[in-house]
Amino acid sequence: YNADRETHCFRLLRSLYGLRQSAMNWFQTISLTLQRIGLQQSKIDPCLFFNKGLIVVLYVDDMIIFHKEKKPIDELIKALSDEFP
Repeated sequence: YNADRETHCFRLLRSLYGLRQSAMNWFQTISLTLQRIGLQQSKIDPCLFFNKGLIVVLYVDDMIIFHKEKKPIDELIKALSDEFP
């Protein structure tokens, strides 16, 4: 950055928290990740993902995971932890 040059502008390579498009960018990222892990996105509610009794619901930047057993939930959390260290 050179203070003498006022004609420069900077392009963001990533979304910043608090920007208008941040929520949409995060939703696209987490949606693709959940689908890559093997969950299917609901056609009726795009914030709902499911697969073999595992249900994931997204709301803004929160996630709720449902399953009648603990092991699939732990596996999903591990997969997400590997994806987002």
